[in-house]
Amino acid sequence: MEDELKFQEEKLDDVDVYVLAITGELDANSIEQLNDHLMHIIGIGEHKIILDLVNVTFIDTTALDIIINKRNIICEKQGDIVIINIQSDILELINLLDFSNDLIIKANKEEGLKYLKEL
Repeated sequence: MEDELKFQEEKLDDVDVYVLAITGELDANSIEQLNDHLMHIIGIGEHKIILDLVNVTFIDTTALDIIINKRNIICEKQGDIVIINIQSDILELINLLDFSNDLIIKANKEEGLKYLKEL
């Protein structure tokens, strides 16, 4: 089984938002890739990020911790990370683990953009 994540990036210059679509499983074997990618995005000055998880089939607590950690960094710079298009079983896990207060989750890209525009 291959643990490599696939990333598709889109910079929405008109609204100053960076969209990162992820494909694969976010687990202990792939979190370093996620961490490196998010650190790069933050490092180039992006502070409004949408994570599109429509093609993420699994996520564990280590991946959620990475996202929360990067969100905390970005919030200090008056930005945020919004998760969109999340699978229902993953959303259930987030709620079960009580991580929902630490993450911003919106149904789709339009709702994510609306939230980020209001910052």
